[in-house]
Amino acid sequence: MELLRPHGRFVELGKRDILADNTLALRPFSRDLSFFGVDLTSLLQGDSPVAGQMIAELAEHVATGVYRPLPHLTYPAGQIAEAMALLRDSRHIGKIVITLDPAEPVPVRVPRPSVALDPEATYLVTGGLGGFGAATALWLARCGARHLALASRSGAAHPEADAVLARAAEEGARATAYATDVTDPAATRELVAAIDATGHPLRGVINAAMVLDDVLDDATAVELDDERTRAVVGPKLDGTAHLDRLTRDRPLDFFVFYSSISALAGNLRQSTYAAGNLAGEAIIRQRRAAGLPGLAVQWCAISDTGYADRAGMADTMRQAGFGELDSTTATRVLGELITDPDVDVIMVGNTDWPQTAKLLPAVAAPRFTEMLPPPDADPHDTDRNIPELVRSADEPNALALVTDVLVSALATVLQTTPERIDPDTRLDQLGLESLMAAELSSVLQRRLDCVVPTMELATAAGVRQLAPRLLGRVRRGA
Repeated sequence: MELLRPHGRFVELGKRDILADNTLALRPFSRDLSFFGVDLTSLLQGDSPVAGQMIAELAEHVATGVYRPLPHLTYPAGQIAEAMALLRDSRHIGKIVITLDPAEPVPVRVPRPSVALDPEATYLVTGGLGGFGAATALWLARCGARHLALASRSGAAHPEADAVLARAAEEGARATAYATDVTDPAATRELVAAIDATGHPLRGVINAAMVLDDVLDDATAVELDDERTRAVVGPKLDGTAHLDRLTRDRPLDFFVFYSSISALAGNLRQSTYAAGNLAGEAIIRQRRAAGLPGLAVQWCAISDTGYADRAGMADTMRQAGFGELDSTTATRVLGELITDPDVDVIMVGNTDWPQTAKLLPAVAAPRFTEMLPPPDADPHDTDRNIPELVRSADEPNALALVTDVLVSALATVLQTTPERIDPDTRLDQLGLESLMAAELSSVLQRRLDCVVPTMELATAAGVRQLAPRLLGRVRRGA
């Protein structure tokens, strides 16, 4: 609104703020402004004569050449990856159009057949009465499972249990809720015995159990004690180990462990969760080495159910480079992976690795090289001698060098130019928010070889105040 001239009009095409009932500051309206909320979807869904008139005028103007195509670039279907890279880096103007030429057919990956399930067998899903575990159970029912054992600590008292059991019945499956703590070997043994007593032998195991509450999710490793660590590691390590021992002599169709992207890329405040997942993956590798079925899937955040959905983390994950992965797509991919004899541990997600590497330093490790583009031709990135230059320069020149690096890094993260960075303006007022601060911290660590906490950047008074502190750290080699 502040960009409008007096008597200007603001046309809002987006719906997010409107649906969220967000507020709008009224001070700009002192310049005689107008605000229009336009929702073409609701207009076209009704019987309004206005819609018909608008479409007729639009068609006429297109036919006569009054309305010309927007600026655009065309790419053949075989270069979709290049087109998406251009779109991701915002190096285009207008639209990007993919052309489909019959002479160049798009290669299609033929999916593996979904897993074939025995209608007389029982399939166990731990953590199967809620979230993604429940979605997995219903997928098994749709794939032909007629007997499901769904275990959780609360069993039938789980708040989602009734709905999950009812939906399984609608799919033609008989699902039974079991109150079992899989970290307890005796309780797990009783669970398997109860399944055997039904007369429908256990033929598949999926361990989707997890514990990750808000307190545990916000603690670094040095803040944890044994009790808090066991609470998170137990369902992953102990639960998988107990199920492994109890089923080694059984002819299972599959044995699946639900891991996480945190096991692959790390997470400062989910060290116990990452550790538990890595331990579960190790058990899967042991099974495969022994010739037994085993699959560990490092899931990215599931967008429509489970912890990430409940915690409202979808937007945060997306900004960090982890795109949305819904439960329907995830279970479809799971069906393909279960039948793949060459896969033991695999990550599944829509991931923008270059973006993720900016926020998670572990992703810049050599093992991710094939997933990352070549380093940008940034002189600050290629010049690895900046810390040495700072230490050898006198105070004014060293401070100027650190200031230049800080301004350049800040401009890169904010996607602007260095001359537009006001050295006396707070970084948050320049537009630096939490994810950008994490990215800036990573860039500064790479260029200056010193650690700059994200919180310090988010609250910094400005470049002029921050640069001397960074200079001191670089000179101390901190």
